[in-house]
Amino acid sequence: SNGTLLSRAKAESLVATGLPYVAISVDGATKEMYESIRVRGRFETLLDNLRGLAAAKQEMQRVTPSLQFNFVLMDNTLDEALLFIELMSQFNPHKFVFIHQDYVPPADDRRAKVESVLRAALAQCIQRRVLFEEVPGFCLTMNEIAQAYCCQTTVAPEVAPYCGDPWHFM
Repeated sequence: SNGTLLSRAKAESLVATGLPYVAISVDGATKEMYESIRVRGRFETLLDNLRGLAAAKQEMQRVTPSLQFNFVLMDNTLDEALLFIELMSQFNPHKFVFIHQDYVPPADDRRAKVESVLRAALAQCIQRRVLFEEVPGFCLTMNEIAQAYCCQTTVAPEVAPYCGDPWHFM
């Protein structure tokens, strides 16, 4: 979801059904960026909807649905990635997912910046005890991420790239 239609009534329904998690894609960490990308979207509406979901979970004394926040890495959003983590952390997310625009690796002239931002995002996620994922993994290896979380691993298994979302959302 992009969260724009998540009314309080819908939030209460999601919490009551016991849905395990919800993935919400957010287009920017500032009103200006968000509204420049999400045409007819209102940043404050998104935040109000997320507050409503958090309130419903608290009132019903539920921890689910867990929240996964997705953020697309584009030239114009890259500088907002860390602010995105800071802003969305108020909703106690389970995971932050950073997705490369069009699933294309960063160009050579900006790869170092993207890698730097992703490493800083990973560090923030660890500090906040939230999972981190880069989709697809162009810049950070599975081993690098696992080691950052202090997992004892020497070699990550080879995994064929695929989109698991259809299996998660069935």
